[in-house]
Amino acid sequence: MKLTPEEKRILSDNRSGSSEILLSSVKYIQRYLEYRSFRQQAKDHIVLFLDALVTSFPAMAIIKNGSGKLEKILRSGGNKSVVDGITSFLKELEMIDNRIIENCRVLFKHKVSIVTYSNSGLVKKVLGCYRKMIKRVYVSESRPDCEGRKMADHLDKMNIPVTYCIDMALPTFLSKADYVITGADGVGRTHFVNKTGTGVLLQLAGLNKVKRIVVFESLKRLKNTGKSVKRNISAKKTMRNKRLPCIIDFDNSIFESIPLEYVDFLISEKSIESNKNIR
Repeated sequence: MKLTPEEKRILSDNRSGSSEILLSSVKYIQRYLEYRSFRQQAKDHIVLFLDALVTSFPAMAIIKNGSGKLEKILRSGGNKSVVDGITSFLKELEMIDNRIIENCRVLFKHKVSIVTYSNSGLVKKVLGCYRKMIKRVYVSESRPDCEGRKMADHLDKMNIPVTYCIDMALPTFLSKADYVITGADGVGRTHFVNKTGTGVLLQLAGLNKVKRIVVFESLKRLKNTGKSVKRNISAKKTMRNKRLPCIIDFDNSIFESIPLEYVDFLISEKSIESNKNIR
C-alpha cells in the first residue's frame, strides 16, 4: 500500500488527541473518495488506510471503533450510501461533542481554575466553550512528544489565561485548582487509558481534595476492563541520547491504565457518572 502524504501525516501524528485524529481522518477520507469519484479501488485503499490507522494508534479506542463504523459505511452499497454515511458520521461526531459540552455546564457555575494534562481535543472544546468562566488553566509539557505545548498554545489563542510548566511541576498547582480535567483514550469497566502520568496526577489531586473529571465520547468505551491496554513507542524516538550506555533499560510506555477509583466524575454525551457509580 502506497500512502498519500496526508495519510503519512495522520499516521505519524503523536501530538493530537484521539478524537482529533479520528475527525481529521474522516474529513480526509471524504475528500479522497470525492476526488476519485468513489471508485471501488479508492474504497479498497481507504479500508487499508483504516487498518493502518488502528495499528498506529492501538490504545485509542475511538480510532478502532470509529474505523469499524467507517468500514461498514464503505461496504454499505452504492456511492450515495457512502456519501450519506460519511456525512451522517461527521454530524454524529459534532453532536456527541456538543452534548458533552452541555453536560459539562455544571462545572462552570462560577469562575474556576483547572489543571489539565496532555492535549485532549475534547478538553480543548470544553474549555473553549466556557472560557469566560475560567480564571486560569495549568498545563505541563507532557513529554516525550510535548503535546501539552499545543494545548497551551490553543488556550492562549482562545484568550484563556494559561500557565505552562514542566511535567514534574504540574502537581504544585493543585492547591490553586478547582478541578483536574483530562480526556481519555479508552474507558473500560474498571480502568481508563490515557497518557502516562495521568494516574499520579489524579492520585495527588485526590489527596488535595481537588475534583477529578474525565470527559470522553462513548465511542471510547472498551469491551474489556481497560486494565492492560498500553502503547509503547521506540526508545530511539522518545529518549534519544547517544551518550547513554547501551546497557540502560528504557521504559518508554506513553499510555497507562488508570483505576476508575481515581476519578470523581466521568462525563460523556450520555451521562454524568459519579465515583459511587463507576467504582
